[in-house]
Amino acid sequence: MKQVMYSVILGVIVLLSIIGIISVQTKTHKEKEIDDSLNIAIDEALEELSESSVGTYESDDDLLAAFEQILLSKLSVKGDGDKAIDPNFQIKISAADVDSSEGFLAVKVEEQFTYPNNKLGKIEEIALITREQENQKHTYKISFVNPKEKQDEVLEKYNVAIPDVIKEKEIEEGRQISVPSIAYDITKPDGTLISSTVNKWKVVSSTDDSISVGTVYASSYLSKLKIGSDITGNIVFEGVY
Repeated sequence: MKQVMYSVILGVIVLLSIIGIISVQTKTHKEKEIDDSLNIAIDEALEELSESSVGTYESDDDLLAAFEQILLSKLSVKGDGDKAIDPNFQIKISAADVDSSEGFLAVKVEEQFTYPNNKLGKIEEIALITREQENQKHTYKISFVNPKEKQDEVLEKYNVAIPDVIKEKEIEEGRQISVPSIAYDITKPDGTLISSTVNKWKVVSSTDDSISVGTVYASSYLSKLKIGSDITGNIVFEGVY
């Protein structure tokens, strides 16, 4: 009789151990599943937030709200974040650390979920939202070129080619345009040096709505213009001879 009782007790202990092991494995699997899904959603949300220009948000609260909205949409797409699936689902987003000098905002993301045994679980992750875009300045490409007809003229007359592009540079906003004074500087086959200056430039291409194609500017005027305030686009100027 005692042997039967011992056997039953031992069987119960073994069964409970198996159930415990399965429960732990299920819990671990669920945590990993939620954690992986949350990390993927965070990465995608950060990328989308970056593409929408982080620097356009006036405050950290606005930035957090935008990040939370994008993150929730990502979780819904992945099947998480749906109250119908998990009535205990919650996402809490808060600023963990702000360091303006380093240009980032650290965000703590907490996700609450339900285990298969109906117990509540929580996963925490830290996301870094870089705010470098606020400090980055726009740059625009400004090009100065020789007209095709002038290139053909010099080539036919001196049998020497002049460059099509005189000067081309990405200029940061706040800086002025450096206008070239020499359009070309060549040496003829007989060794004679020939150079030509240009004092006027015609716009032949522009992505700045305020600067129209065909407009002619004096070099003295162009040299005073600033990128960002006077010019907000890529422009190609052609020398007027």
